[in-house]
Amino acid sequence: MTTKLGTCLEGELVSLLIAGHEPALAELFRRFEAKLYTYALKFARQQELAEEILQDVFVSLWEYRAEIDTSLPLSALLYRMTRNKILNALRQETRLAQQRKTYSFSMEVSRDLTEERVVLNDYHRIMDKAIENLPKQRRSIFKMNHLDGMSYDEIAETLGISRNTVRNQMIKSMKYVRDFLSANVDLNINTIIVLHLLTYLA
Repeated sequence: MTTKLGTCLEGELVSLLIAGHEPALAELFRRFEAKLYTYALKFARQQELAEEILQDVFVSLWEYRAEIDTSLPLSALLYRMTRNKILNALRQETRLAQQRKTYSFSMEVSRDLTEERVVLNDYHRIMDKAIENLPKQRRSIFKMNHLDGMSYDEIAETLGISRNTVRNQMIKSMKYVRDFLSANVDLNINTIIVLHLLTYLA
């Protein structure tokens, strides 16, 4: 081919392109590069992404050269291809951003749950120790109420003691357990009470 591609008309370059002439593709790239890059950058807003889109456009132009409609201006095809590449890139970026957000949220939740599980395990271990430190009768009353769900009247009848005795023993037990937890668990007193209620009164 002795004809200088720089002097060829657009239609001639397209015909050469369709015939598989790679230098024609390079010449078309040279002619449209600046305009298509500016167009892509306007929407992509990232130089690297705009450059990738531009490269993809001409790769696709080469791959599908046999399907080019020569009755239409090549510029119209190139701008349409660029626009579609931009939309696809933005959709993918949106999906990736959502995936990163979801992953970040999942990791945060998982981390929080792990920390809470550790805290609760420590709480239960120390709570059990506090209960075991109670005097025998007081410990029995505490377990019957909080672990077995028995009422003060039921405990009093079972142990053969007055309801008032059960109540007094429970008050002393609760104070001791609360103080023990406060001294041995790194939680504020309100959190201790909430955990206690959730664990034993649920």
